[in-house]
Amino acid sequence: SNATSSMVSFGWLGIPSDSTVSVRDVWEHKDMGTYPGSEGFETDAFGGRDSRFYVLNVTASSVSGNTVLYASLTSCQSKCRTFGHCCEGTTSSDQHPSCDMGCIFAQHTHDLEDCKNACRSADSAGCTFSGPASGGAAIDMCAQCPQGCNSPDVGECFQACLFTFGCE
Repeated sequence: SNATSSMVSFGWLGIPSDSTVSVRDVWEHKDMGTYPGSEGFETDAFGGRDSRFYVLNVTASSVSGNTVLYASLTSCQSKCRTFGHCCEGTTSSDQHPSCDMGCIFAQHTHDLEDCKNACRSADSAGCTFSGPASGGAAIDMCAQCPQGCNSPDVGECFQACLFTFGCE
């Protein structure tokens, strides 16, 4: 077999050059390293009919007032919209945490399991949840989402954790 590696340029993906990018090979269950956003990374060798699945966790920060905003939060929330989850920010309905809330939890937890545990804690909290996983923000799970939107179970919160941390 003629296995070759490929160079993946972060610039091609629209990742800011002042960011830091952690790369994880989901199928091989291994971390590929952390790289400056101005560069890229080289894949391991694979054949012409093979494929790879990488999760890139971008931590480019920009300061807005006294709050540090991470690019990966915006990316996560964008993925929520792509999957049809439309409750936004710190509000959801039906006493369940939304996909956006999972994105917030992911910013304040260390790994997939911590993030999912935050989702579980919020899911059993009733209407309101606040704590380290929410960055101190008050989460309101008995609010009105836009018409046609709801958070029927904890699953979409888990999905946001996967958007951020990938599969383990």
